[in-house]
Amino acid sequence: MTTRRSLDEDEVGKRLLAIFQEVLQVDGAGLDDRIPDLAGNSMSIIKVAVAIEAEFGSEVPLEMFLQTPSARQVAAAVIGAGPSKVTR
Repeated sequence: MTTRRSLDEDEVGKRLLAIFQEVLQVDGAGLDDRIPDLAGNSMSIIKVAVAIEAEFGSEVPLEMFLQTPSARQVAAAVIGAGPSKVTR
């Protein structure tokens, strides 16, 4: 696994986007598409959060997806948090 310090926001965003697409079973989503617009619901948001924690070691509060629900926005939070709990 790549260390967080070597990751940039675009790379993390692309990895998050891949997680969003896999969990939500959608193709063609972009970094700025919002989870609710991709047919995300509360169960899929939980699955996305679990996948993010497994991939990056960062626990993302579910509320974050209501406030910053795009891959690009969540990427910025994941990079800033390091392996631990992401806070708003």
